[in-house]
Amino acid sequence: MTNKNKYLISIITPCFNSENYISKTIKSVIEQTYNNWELILIDDNSSDKTVKIIKSYCENDNRIKLIISRTNSGSGYSRNLGIDKARGQFYTFLDSDDLWYPRKLQKQLDFIISNNYILTYTNYDIKNKKNLRYVKNKKIKKRVNYSDLLKNNHIGCSTVMYNALKVNKNKILYMSELRCRQDLSLWLKILKIYDYAYGLDEVLSTYRIRKKSISSNKIKMIYYQWMLYRKIEKLSFSKCIYYLIFSLFSGLTKYFKQIRKNNYEIKRN
Repeated sequence: MTNKNKYLISIITPCFNSENYISKTIKSVIEQTYNNWELILIDDNSSDKTVKIIKSYCENDNRIKLIISRTNSGSGYSRNLGIDKARGQFYTFLDSDDLWYPRKLQKQLDFIISNNYILTYTNYDIKNKKNLRYVKNKKIKKRVNYSDLLKNNHIGCSTVMYNALKVNKNKILYMSELRCRQDLSLWLKILKIYDYAYGLDEVLSTYRIRKKSISSNKIKMIYYQWMLYRKIEKLSFSKCIYYLIFSLFSGLTKYFKQIRKNNYEIKRN
């Protein structure tokens, strides 16, 4: 097991009107069995009590830091502010409404160090609108490359850990500032340098489905997927169509699987 005091892990969390979720998210970090971390929260000009709640945690734990943005610029911009301030050897991301299981950092750090990996991700479960949990991926891919991610983003943002010392050794890599799919843009940048991202098939994070989130709007998701291909990755028109077909097919498959699962739960109840 990795010495718990050897490596600093930077956790980057963008926040916007997260007063209903942010306390549980922060507590899931505080309860980690691995203690050498810094939590950088970037508030994206919230109009609710998010900043007040975060400040109360900052006062009691000097590992927790707050950056306040005076304009609403999106989570990509916010995460990039966090990347600028991060001091850790390893970077992770945790969305303001997501949760980690207590051994998430320790297990993933052991996984990345013992195998000398650069970019890693884990399995996760989902908390739906009815507060029920289910595992989205019964089994995740052991590894994915650049082309794999263009077809289907197998990497959940709140499950990532990467070796920032190696990734940023020549220049710091940032996310795009698209309103959606900005996390995928960073994984793609890393996989242009290193061949594979590696999956730890353990459920160590919980994603919360929010009705009003951008990622819940399928039409917008298609738009941002196209923008990622065309504007960020600068793929040809034909390649954009090719990869978008794969992405849509994957999304529809997941959608119908979830409908079947929901119908099964309704019948069982």
